Amino acid sequence: MGTYFLRYSREYEKQADLLGVQLMARAGYNPLDLMHMFQTIEKQGGSGGPQFLSDHPNPGNRETYIKEEASHLRIEGQAGDSRDFARVQDRLRSMSPAPTTSQATRKQTPTRSRQPAPDARNAGTRVAPPSSRYKTYTEGNLFRVSVPDNWKEVATNSSVKFVPDGAYGEVQGHPAFTHGVELGFTRNEIHSLQEATQEFINGLSQSNPSLRATGGLTNTKLSGRNGLTATLTNVSETTGRGETVTVFTTLLRDNNLFYCIAVAPQDQYQAYQESFQRVVQSIRLTD
Repeated sequence: MGTYFLRYSREYEKQADLLGVQLMARAGYNPLDLMHMFQTIEKQGGSGGPQFLSDHPNPGNRETYIKEEASHLRIEGQAGDSRDFARVQDRLRSMSPAPTTSQATRKQTPTRSRQPAPDARNAGTRVAPPSSRYKTYTEGNLFRVSVPDNWKEVATNSSVKFVPDGAYGEVQGHPAFTHGVELGFTRNEIHSLQEATQEFINGLSQSNPSLRATGGLTNTKLSGRNGLTATLTNVSETTGRGETVTVFTTLLRDNNLFYCIAVAPQDQYQAYQESFQRVVQSIRLTD
């Protein structure tokens, strides 16, 4: 998409926060601790400080809606400090202090499964075609997927992109990609798959005014589950060219919506279609 598909809109960030509150309550933790965590980070680093806050911007009323959601939740059990937890604490106390954000940024130490982000210069130009060889990634305890081995992984808090070099960059401060796929989940307020999918597409349209559906929703299968797919067109804010966007969705066990978005310029989409289909067919949900 021309800009990052969801652009981390305020509503999307709110949904991610509320899902985190629910998961904490289910795990036996006080859901208000999420609010306290954000307060501590903002106090220590400010809104323009840690990189974490650039991925989790404050929608403006975070404290209010977290308190409201927490008031309706029941903490399931009580998560206590086990002996193992105490041993971990002792181990951490014996270690050297963690580096500051600026130090960590300068070192740019890669994590276990994260490759360096694709080259962000000249996004949308000189993009190599998809490789015929595939590499499998496991994303937490949610899903596995196989993608062309010349696509690289770019992860955020609730989604991951796989894009080739030259297809990823920024537009007006927002991450953007012109070729590749994005997979992730979004909160579903107990809607049917069709309603949740249409709501998701409507949200994408709000962040991408040029986005247009070329037809209705079509039944499909995603990881053996009932799914839906829709084809849309858009004008890339990165290149100014038309692009084709295909959305695939299904419901997770907790009823939240899992999605896969495939993007390529309209004049190149046919060359990418087979790769996109293979990626979608490889998805194995493990929730």
